[in-house]
Amino acid sequence: MIIKKIKLNKDAKQYAIRKRILFVITLCFVFTAVMGYLVSIKNRFNAIEVSNNSVKVTSITPIPTSKLQLVSATEPPSIPAIIIEEDAPFSEPLTFTLPSAGIVITEFSKDTLVYNRTMEDWRVHLGVDFNGDIGARVFAVANGFVEKIENDEMYGVSVEISHEEGYTSRYCNLQENVSVSVGDTVKKGDIIGGNSNTAAFEMSDPPHLHFELYKDGVIINPLEIIN
Repeated sequence: MIIKKIKLNKDAKQYAIRKRILFVITLCFVFTAVMGYLVSIKNRFNAIEVSNNSVKVTSITPIPTSKLQLVSATEPPSIPAIIIEEDAPFSEPLTFTLPSAGIVITEFSKDTLVYNRTMEDWRVHLGVDFNGDIGARVFAVANGFVEKIENDEMYGVSVEISHEEGYTSRYCNLQENVSVSVGDTVKKGDIIGGNSNTAAFEMSDPPHLHFELYKDGVIINPLEIIN
């Protein structure tokens, strides 16, 4: 009986030891699994951090405020705003054409005196006169903007057009009902009015266009510029 009891106690101790060993092994497996899960989560966060930190802005080029399209801060657009750069008013090179289909009856004369039948004296003639019936069409000699329309005491109804490169053209002795208004954009060859005899200092001449051309404010011979 004694030997049998000793054997039972020994078996119980061995069972308890095996049970503890199994419990320890189970704890190791659980610990390893938990640590592996935590390590994987950490690696994910590290990967995200590395990815975010890898984006580097090398330069930022400011956009001129004149080319930005204003958008509402509270209502962002559903599509990116398109920046449109405005073209120059006239993209083609500046060229000239004749202001009238008539022939020249009085040429530009800055240094030689010309007899004026209306004023009955000799004087310079700072323009070119093109003949034509009353109402004969007068054309813009180049692209430009209508700067002034007036009924001058001496030159009659006149239209002044500014052009690129410092040129200004002046059309005098026109009919009162001109075809343009101040601020209009005109192109070479556009009709601006018609011939008449409203110029007081040339009323003895037949109906015609008195045409003048300026460069940077200085009057020049139009026929030296216009082909």
